[in-house]
Amino acid sequence: MAPKKPPPPGTEEVRLPRLTDPVGQALQFMSALMFASYFWFGPAMGCGMAMVSPVGLNLLGWRGCAAVVGAYLAQLLLYRPQLSRGWPAALLYSRLTDYVAHYYDATCIREGPKLDPSRQYMFAMYPHGVYGVCRAFTGGVELWGELFPGIRLRWGSFGMAFYLPGVREFSLLA
Repeated sequence: MAPKKPPPPGTEEVRLPRLTDPVGQALQFMSALMFASYFWFGPAMGCGMAMVSPVGLNLLGWRGCAAVVGAYLAQLLLYRPQLSRGWPAALLYSRLTDYVAHYYDATCIREGPKLDPSRQYMFAMYPHGVYGVCRAFTGGVELWGELFPGIRLRWGSFGMAFYLPGVREFSLLA
């Protein structure tokens, strides 16, 4: 077996171990659940509408529910923030993504020296199929900010993602 090569100069490793206190455990679990389940946002929004409808709490009449759903569907088709700068990356650079990384007991490694923040870079995430929450590993306060200080990134997504309820909002916020 060949001897292991030393890492390139400037290599840095950030480890976010699982949190063990009850509040930390709850935060990391809920954050990971949200990141891993954003395809369920659409059905969750439907359940929310059912709760405020006359069948549920009766906070909105049927016409009110239809108006809210109609306005949401119209903005899905007509409003295209993804073609410009999107929304502020509120999810990507928040503590939320750090909690997701804590849940997965993540260790992320930057091989090589720090990157120049005045330049542009393209990062590829692999394997997406193993970690559907790969966006969480490229954000946060602790993780990304420590490995790549000064470098802000935006995610790309396939075009149909911006027509799927919930997935659209998640993609625009990351």
